[in-house]
Amino acid sequence: MQFLFLRCIALVLLTRLVFQPLVSIEPFATHRTPVSASFAPGEKRSISIRPSIKNPSCLSLSRDSVHQNDLNPKCFLTSIFDFFKPKAYVRVGQSLCTDEEAFVNERLTYANTALSSLLGMQIPLAQTPRIAICGSGGGFRSMISLLGALTAFDTIGLTDTFLYSAGVSGSTWSLGAWYMYGPKPSDAVAAVRNQATYQLWDGFDPAPVIDRSLEGLIYQQKIGVVGMYGALLGNRLFNQFPNRYSVVLSDFASKISEGLMPMPIFTAVIPPDPSTTLPYLWCEMTPFEVGIIEDSAFIPTTAFGRQFASGVSQNKATEYSFDYGLGICGSAFAAPLTEVLQNLISVVPQEVYQVIDDIVIQTNSGNTLLCPAQINNFTYQLSNATYASQQMLNWVDAGFDINLPIPAVLRPGRLVDVVIIVDASGDTLNAPELSRSQQYALQHGIKFPPIDYSNITNNLISVFQDPNDMTVPIVVYIPVIKNPSYSDTFDPIVCTQTAFCETENFQYTNAQFDELFGLTNFTVNQEAGTILQALKDAVLRK
Repeated sequence: MQFLFLRCIALVLLTRLVFQPLVSIEPFATHRTPVSASFAPGEKRSISIRPSIKNPSCLSLSRDSVHQNDLNPKCFLTSIFDFFKPKAYVRVGQSLCTDEEAFVNERLTYANTALSSLLGMQIPLAQTPRIAICGSGGGFRSMISLLGALTAFDTIGLTDTFLYSAGVSGSTWSLGAWYMYGPKPSDAVAAVRNQATYQLWDGFDPAPVIDRSLEGLIYQQKIGVVGMYGALLGNRLFNQFPNRYSVVLSDFASKISEGLMPMPIFTAVIPPDPSTTLPYLWCEMTPFEVGIIEDSAFIPTTAFGRQFASGVSQNKATEYSFDYGLGICGSAFAAPLTEVLQNLISVVPQEVYQVIDDIVIQTNSGNTLLCPAQINNFTYQLSNATYASQQMLNWVDAGFDINLPIPAVLRPGRLVDVVIIVDASGDTLNAPELSRSQQYALQHGIKFPPIDYSNITNNLISVFQDPNDMTVPIVVYIPVIKNPSYSDTFDPIVCTQTAFCETENFQYTNAQFDELFGLTNFTVNQEAGTILQALKDAVLRK
């Protein structure tokens, strides 16, 4: 499967180099009335979105046919609705937006009741810890691992206590499934388990996606390869939803508006020009806002996809689709060409490799990204923004920088007290992604507990807190590693290196799904006492 994946990359790369201009790695590098979804088991899923002038394409989304259901062509009526859309503005600052503040107040009340019952103690509302669950990148491996952990958390009663759920790359896909099929994580398991047995492209109808891309051209939205990749993911993971290509992230605001589910945070990064010393910039996407964290710049999610200048939207473009966002989050293939070539040496014919290598050298394009998502830059002409002079920005998989969503979870203003990490990265030896997260926090003045890495690789769960500073968040680290109590033979690290757990594998048999899902589900249930003690400590520290 890895060879097939890399050969596909080689084909895309060769086509890109020969027939299209390269995308440079230069440093261009009020919300929707949302979704209501409550389904009976086995019911054909269809998200119903109320008509709104903010989303004219949602006027007829509930139909029986996938061909009929996705995006209506741009028409005169749509143009009229577009005309009446309000302008959107960039909000500058690290404080929470009004919608998130309202959500936090609702959710903490809900979480307080759940946590008080779970811990058997009456917790004053002000002492309710803000808890975030974080998933790593790692393709379907991380998606399935996090889904197993989430289902166990829910069995224990913990998901009702989470304020935020955040992911990188593959774990954003499990979050997407949870919020599409939810409210419980277990609601998504049967569908994802079944759909994982197929190839991404099985049963895929490109017509709605082509229609969407043509619509995007009107507003200078460049959907490209990442858009098709996201559509394939949406086709596979959300196959039960006839209108799956029309769902947008802001639709999920209604699912969390009353505090009944944690707020999802999807992440990506803007890669720097390698000729500079600039760092990666972290991007977050939530049902309320989309933002560039280091620039402290945020826009309403409904305006994600519009062109901006000097902090004001310049058109009324339709919000990028949810599956496109998942494609951005998981675009691990959008690496510099030199890195891609290193992975192709042993898996493509020598003559093909040589042609590609020669073109890369002749065009001096080794630092060029392979088909990144190109996003309209909402910080264009914005004072003090890193890339204020660039109209488009490259957004890629956040795992290129850190394979955990810590920069978004510990953003100033969120005041998270407990971070629970499920790390299904390809390399968990000595927890390198946790180390990178810690370094990011130190570099940005964010409080983070001291971490003892000496035996972290061998522990099914580790809890870290700062005994000298009660305001430092507690970190609960759960690496996806072998658990002898679960199986004497299944080792996910070995599986990642030599078998079906490879990051590039997008097809799992039911038995493979069950083995990986079962591991994290078993481990979380086994270590429930340790997790609950950490939460009790967090209450006492506030």
